[in-house]
Amino acid sequence: WGLYRRLHLLVGDSNMSEYATALKVGTTALMLELLEERIVPDVKLLDPVQAVRDVSRDLSYRWEIQLEDGSYTTALEIQRQYLRLAETYLRGKDPEGDWVLDEWRLVLDALTHDPMVLVDRIDWVTKKWLLETFMAEEKIEWTDPWLQSLDLEYHNLNPERGLYHDLRRRGIVRGVVDDAQIKDAIVRPPSDTRARARSAVMRSLSGHKARYVIDWDSIYVEDEKYLNLDDPFMTYEAETEAFIKECG
Repeated sequence: WGLYRRLHLLVGDSNMSEYATALKVGTTALMLELLEERIVPDVKLLDPVQAVRDVSRDLSYRWEIQLEDGSYTTALEIQRQYLRLAETYLRGKDPEGDWVLDEWRLVLDALTHDPMVLVDRIDWVTKKWLLETFMAEEKIEWTDPWLQSLDLEYHNLNPERGLYHDLRRRGIVRGVVDDAQIKDAIVRPPSDTRARARSAVMRSLSGHKARYVIDWDSIYVEDEKYLNLDDPFMTYEAETEAFIKECG
Protein backbone atom coordinates (compact mmCIF):
# COMPACT_ATOMS: atom_id res chain seq x y z
CA TRP A 1 0.00 0.00 0.00
CA GLY A 2 2.92 2.37 0.48
CA LEU A 3 3.37 5.31 2.79
CA TYR A 4 1.75 8.17 0.86
CA ARG A 5 -1.62 8.67 -0.77
CA ARG A 6 -2.99 11.46 -2.93
CA LEU A 7 -6.11 13.12 -1.58
CA HIS A 8 -8.57 14.14 -4.30
CA LEU A 9 -11.02 16.87 -3.32
CA LEU A 10 -13.25 17.05 -6.36
CA VAL A 11 -15.89 19.37 -4.98
CA GLY A 12 -16.58 23.03 -5.53
CA ASP A 13 -16.49 25.51 -8.34
CA SER A 14 -13.63 26.02 -10.76
CA ASN A 15 -12.02 28.85 -8.86
CA MET A 16 -10.58 31.75 -10.80
CA SER A 17 -9.91 33.95 -7.78
CA GLU A 18 -6.36 33.67 -6.44
CA TYR A 19 -7.67 34.62 -3.03
CA ALA A 20 -10.33 31.88 -3.03
CA THR A 21 -7.80 29.31 -4.21
CA ALA A 22 -5.26 30.35 -1.57
CA LEU A 23 -7.91 30.12 1.14
CA LYS A 24 -9.19 26.76 -0.10
CA VAL A 25 -5.75 25.20 -0.29
CA GLY A 26 -4.60 26.85 2.93
CA THR A 27 -7.57 25.74 5.05
CA THR A 28 -7.29 22.22 3.64
CA ALA A 29 -3.60 22.12 4.60
CA LEU A 30 -4.43 23.25 8.14
CA MET A 31 -7.15 20.61 8.44
CA LEU A 32 -4.75 17.89 7.29
CA GLU A 33 -2.32 18.99 10.00
CA LEU A 34 -5.07 18.67 12.61
CA LEU A 35 -6.12 15.27 11.27
CA GLU A 36 -2.56 14.00 11.50
CA GLU A 37 -2.62 14.89 15.18
CA ARG A 38 -6.10 13.32 15.61
CA ILE A 39 -7.52 16.74 16.49
CA VAL A 40 -11.01 16.99 15.03
CA PRO A 41 -14.33 18.41 16.25
CA ASP A 42 -17.10 15.99 17.12
CA VAL A 43 -19.28 16.73 14.10
CA LYS A 44 -21.17 13.95 12.32
CA LEU A 45 -23.39 14.91 9.39
CA LEU A 46 -26.50 12.90 8.62
CA ASP A 47 -25.75 12.98 4.88
CA PRO A 48 -22.53 14.80 3.90
CA VAL A 49 -23.13 14.64 0.14
CA GLN A 50 -26.66 16.01 0.45
CA ALA A 51 -25.39 18.68 2.84
CA VAL A 52 -22.92 19.94 0.24
CA ARG A 53 -25.71 20.12 -2.33
CA ASP A 54 -28.09 21.89 0.03
CA VAL A 55 -25.52 24.46 1.13
CA SER A 56 -24.46 25.24 -2.43
CA ARG A 57 -28.06 25.92 -3.44
CA ASP A 58 -29.20 27.89 -0.39
CA LEU A 59 -29.82 31.45 -1.55
CA SER A 60 -31.12 32.41 1.89
CA TYR A 61 -27.55 32.22 3.27
CA ARG A 62 -28.74 30.17 6.27
CA TRP A 63 -26.74 27.12 5.10
CA GLU A 64 -28.36 24.75 7.60
CA ILE A 65 -27.10 21.18 7.93
CA GLN A 66 -28.72 18.24 9.70
CA LEU A 67 -26.50 16.22 12.01
CA GLU A 68 -26.48 12.49 12.63
CA ASP A 69 -28.43 12.91 15.90
CA GLY A 70 -31.24 14.76 14.13
CA SER A 71 -30.31 18.25 15.33
CA TYR A 72 -29.34 21.11 13.04
CA THR A 73 -26.32 23.37 12.78
CA THR A 74 -24.93 25.57 10.02
CA ALA A 75 -22.03 25.28 7.63
CA LEU A 76 -20.53 28.43 9.14
CA GLU A 77 -20.67 27.05 12.70
CA ILE A 78 -18.97 23.84 11.59
CA GLN A 79 -16.20 25.86 9.98
CA ARG A 80 -15.86 27.97 13.11
CA GLN A 81 -15.31 24.80 15.15
CA TYR A 82 -12.46 23.82 12.86
CA LEU A 83 -11.12 27.38 12.89
CA ARG A 84 -11.05 27.46 16.71
CA LEU A 85 -9.02 24.24 16.77
CA ALA A 86 -6.63 25.54 14.13
CA GLU A 87 -6.20 28.79 16.05
CA THR A 88 -5.45 26.86 19.24
CA TYR A 89 -2.98 24.35 17.85
CA LEU A 90 -1.51 25.90 14.69
CA ARG A 91 -1.36 29.66 15.27
CA GLY A 92 2.25 30.91 15.13
CA LYS A 93 3.77 27.95 13.31
CA ASP A 94 4.51 29.93 10.14
CA PRO A 95 3.47 33.19 8.43
CA GLU A 96 1.48 31.49 5.68
CA GLY A 97 -0.58 29.53 8.18
CA ASP A 98 -1.27 32.68 10.18
CA TRP A 99 -2.37 34.47 6.98
CA VAL A 100 -4.83 31.65 6.28
CA LEU A 101 -6.22 31.81 9.82
CA ASP A 102 -6.68 35.59 9.62
CA GLU A 103 -8.39 35.48 6.24
CA TRP A 104 -10.51 32.46 7.14
CA ARG A 105 -11.92 34.30 10.13
CA LEU A 106 -12.50 37.43 8.04
CA VAL A 107 -14.44 35.46 5.41
CA LEU A 108 -16.58 33.62 7.95
CA ASP A 109 -17.46 36.92 9.64
CA ALA A 110 -18.34 38.47 6.29
CA LEU A 111 -20.50 35.50 5.29
CA THR A 112 -22.31 35.85 8.59
CA HIS A 113 -23.12 39.55 8.22
CA ASP A 114 -23.05 40.42 4.49
CA PRO A 115 -21.58 37.98 1.92
CA MET A 116 -21.55 40.65 -0.79
CA VAL A 117 -18.65 42.49 0.84
CA LEU A 118 -16.54 39.58 -0.46
CA VAL A 119 -17.18 40.57 -4.08
CA ASP A 120 -13.45 41.10 -4.62
CA ARG A 121 -12.39 37.77 -3.11
CA ILE A 122 -14.84 34.89 -3.42
CA ASP A 123 -15.87 33.62 -6.87
CA TRP A 124 -19.53 32.87 -6.22
CA VAL A 125 -20.03 36.31 -4.70
CA THR A 126 -18.21 37.97 -7.59
CA LYS A 127 -20.31 36.10 -10.14
CA LYS A 128 -23.55 36.90 -8.33
CA TRP A 129 -22.67 40.59 -8.32
CA LEU A 130 -21.63 40.42 -11.99
CA LEU A 131 -24.83 38.69 -13.12
CA GLU A 132 -27.12 40.90 -11.04
CA THR A 133 -25.40 44.02 -12.38
CA PHE A 134 -25.82 42.77 -15.93
CA MET A 135 -29.48 41.84 -15.32
CA ALA A 136 -30.21 45.32 -14.02
CA GLU A 137 -28.52 47.00 -16.98
CA GLU A 138 -30.13 44.77 -19.63
CA LYS A 139 -33.49 44.44 -17.80
CA ILE A 140 -33.53 40.63 -18.01
CA GLU A 141 -34.50 37.88 -15.57
CA TRP A 142 -32.61 34.93 -14.07
CA THR A 143 -34.22 32.64 -16.65
CA ASP A 144 -32.52 34.40 -19.56
CA PRO A 145 -30.03 32.02 -21.30
CA TRP A 146 -27.67 34.98 -21.72
CA LEU A 147 -26.74 34.56 -18.04
CA GLN A 148 -25.56 30.99 -18.53
CA SER A 149 -23.18 32.18 -21.22
CA LEU A 150 -21.83 34.89 -18.90
CA ASP A 151 -21.47 32.34 -16.11
CA LEU A 152 -19.26 30.17 -18.35
CA GLU A 153 -17.29 33.13 -19.69
CA TYR A 154 -16.34 34.10 -16.15
CA HIS A 155 -14.20 30.93 -16.11
CA ASN A 156 -12.73 31.35 -19.59
CA LEU A 157 -8.97 30.89 -19.20
CA ASN A 158 -8.21 33.11 -22.18
CA PRO A 159 -6.95 36.39 -20.63
CA GLU A 160 -8.44 38.33 -23.55
CA ARG A 161 -11.94 36.84 -23.22
CA GLY A 162 -12.45 35.61 -19.68
CA LEU A 163 -14.66 37.85 -17.57
CA TYR A 164 -12.64 37.14 -14.43
CA HIS A 165 -9.50 38.41 -16.13
CA ASP A 166 -11.33 41.57 -17.16
CA LEU A 167 -12.45 42.16 -13.57
CA ARG A 168 -8.88 41.59 -12.41
CA ARG A 169 -7.51 44.15 -14.86
CA ARG A 170 -10.12 46.65 -13.67
CA GLY A 171 -9.12 46.13 -10.05
CA ILE A 172 -12.50 44.74 -9.02
CA VAL A 173 -11.05 41.44 -7.78
CA ARG A 174 -7.87 41.14 -5.78
CA GLY A 175 -4.83 38.95 -6.34
CA VAL A 176 -2.51 37.23 -3.91
CA VAL A 177 0.68 36.95 -5.95
CA ASP A 178 2.14 39.25 -8.59
CA ASP A 179 3.15 38.45 -12.17
CA ALA A 180 6.82 38.07 -11.28
CA GLN A 181 6.00 35.43 -8.66
CA ILE A 182 3.82 33.56 -11.13
CA LYS A 183 6.50 33.54 -13.83
CA ASP A 184 9.08 32.39 -11.29
CA ALA A 185 6.84 29.54 -10.09
CA ILE A 186 6.37 28.31 -13.67
CA VAL A 187 10.08 27.67 -14.10
CA ARG A 188 11.31 27.19 -10.53
CA PRO A 189 9.99 24.12 -8.67
CA PRO A 190 9.90 23.78 -4.87
CA SER A 191 13.49 23.10 -3.82
CA ASP A 192 12.63 20.61 -1.08
CA THR A 193 10.38 18.11 -2.89
CA ARG A 194 10.62 15.59 -5.74
CA ALA A 195 9.35 18.33 -8.06
CA ARG A 196 12.96 19.47 -8.17
CA ALA A 197 13.95 16.12 -9.66
CA ARG A 198 11.16 16.18 -12.23
CA SER A 199 12.13 19.69 -13.28
CA ALA A 200 15.79 18.78 -13.72
CA VAL A 201 14.93 15.76 -15.86
CA MET A 202 12.43 17.73 -17.95
CA ARG A 203 15.04 20.37 -18.66
CA SER A 204 17.60 17.76 -19.67
CA LEU A 205 15.10 16.05 -21.99
CA SER A 206 14.01 19.29 -23.64
CA GLY A 207 14.60 18.82 -27.36
CA HIS A 208 15.52 15.18 -26.76
CA LYS A 209 14.34 12.86 -29.53
CA ALA A 210 13.71 9.99 -27.15
CA ARG A 211 10.16 9.25 -26.02
CA TYR A 212 9.57 9.78 -22.34
CA VAL A 213 6.82 9.82 -19.72
CA ILE A 214 7.05 11.94 -16.56
CA ASP A 215 4.56 11.02 -13.85
CA TRP A 216 4.09 12.14 -10.24
CA ASP A 217 6.28 9.38 -8.83
CA SER A 218 8.24 8.01 -11.79
CA ILE A 219 10.01 8.90 -15.02
CA TYR A 220 10.38 6.59 -18.03
CA VAL A 221 12.60 7.19 -21.06
CA GLU A 222 12.17 4.94 -24.12
CA ASP A 223 10.48 2.33 -21.87
CA GLU A 224 13.96 1.26 -20.80
CA LYS A 225 15.34 3.83 -18.40
CA TYR A 226 13.39 4.40 -15.19
CA LEU A 227 13.69 6.77 -12.25
CA ASN A 228 11.60 6.11 -9.15
CA LEU A 229 10.33 9.12 -7.13
CA ASP A 230 8.21 7.50 -4.43
CA ASP A 231 8.89 9.98 -1.61
CA PRO A 232 7.29 13.42 -2.23
CA PHE A 233 9.68 15.04 0.27
CA MET A 234 12.97 13.87 -1.25
CA THR A 235 14.82 15.83 -3.92
CA TYR A 236 16.63 12.79 -5.40
CA GLU A 237 19.63 14.91 -6.41
CA ALA A 238 22.16 12.09 -6.77
CA GLU A 239 19.65 9.79 -8.46
CA THR A 240 18.59 12.54 -10.85
CA GLU A 241 22.15 13.40 -11.82
CA ALA A 242 22.92 9.73 -12.55
CA PHE A 243 19.69 9.31 -14.51
CA ILE A 244 20.39 12.36 -16.68
CA LYS A 245 23.87 11.01 -17.48
CA GLU A 246 22.40 7.63 -18.31
CA CYS A 247 19.91 9.20 -20.71
CA GLY A 248 22.79 11.03 -22.36
